Amino acid sequence: MVLSLSSCCKPTTPSPSILVKLAWILYSIAAPGSLVVILLYWSLDWDGEAPGYYNIMKHGIAGAMVWFDGLVISLIPVRIKHFFIFLVYAIAFLVWSYLHSYYEIGNGTYEDDALYDVLRWNGDQMSALTLSVVVLTVVVPLCYFLVWSLSLASGICKWDGSRRPTVQKGSSSDTYMSMA
Repeated sequence: MVLSLSSCCKPTTPSPSILVKLAWILYSIAAPGSLVVILLYWSLDWDGEAPGYYNIMKHGIAGAMVWFDGLVISLIPVRIKHFFIFLVYAIAFLVWSYLHSYYEIGNGTYEDDALYDVLRWNGDQMSALTLSVVVLTVVVPLCYFLVWSLSLASGICKWDGSRRPTVQKGSSSDTYMSMA
């Protein structure tokens, strides 16, 4: 009998398709990203006036719909190993906000050219840099951890990180099969 590392470590169940894995990764960006946008907009950028429909949808309802779809309807797992993908996304957004400000691209209104008032790179660069560092080192990890915790606590994922159960369609009845 010959034992090799590859023979003992083969999964007993089929691996999810590349499209399923892509959906997991995109959700791991969208869910915590929407939480970051909601927290930062309402705490730093909102001017205190009565918000309009567009701002409520863009900075609240859309994020809640993403969370509900991923955590309740689609049961998309959020993995800790995907955090670095979200971190790269957050860094890319901050680089884009700098380029947007530097090249004066504009945000579609005639009032101002900044994406968000608190990220005014042409004005107070030190304030924008300080906020960016705090967001990358504190807000982004906390928001990702919160979404990851909600994913684990949804009742269908074990705390040990094992995969969620899947439904196998049978000829006579549906049976559940663990993806351990």
